[in-house]
Amino acid sequence: MYEYSAKVIDIHDGDTIDLKVDLGFNISYEMKVRLYGINCPELSTQAGKDARDYLKSILPLNAKVIFQSHKDKKEKYGRYLGKISFNNIDINADLIVKGHAVSFMDK
Repeated sequence: MYEYSAKVIDIHDGDTIDLKVDLGFNISYEMKVRLYGINCPELSTQAGKDARDYLKSILPLNAKVIFQSHKDKKEKYGRYLGKISFNNIDINADLIVKGHAVSFMDK
């Protein structure tokens, strides 16, 4: 696992966000990130919209976060896998605790 500073660019749904990741040496990279180890309902459902809206409420745009990559390559939908921390809160775990996501292991 690698750890990077990043900024939130956009929140697509409860478990997919866009980040601008600081790679060091004044180099940054914009990437779509799938929150690792969790699964949120699809946006076509009210629960999916609620999960996205909750994530937006706790993770504002341009927020500085810590991104821990799970893999150094993309998953089948082109997203990098990782964990996000903001203000010392594990966002992945928080979504589970608040009932907006389930552990991927529960599936």
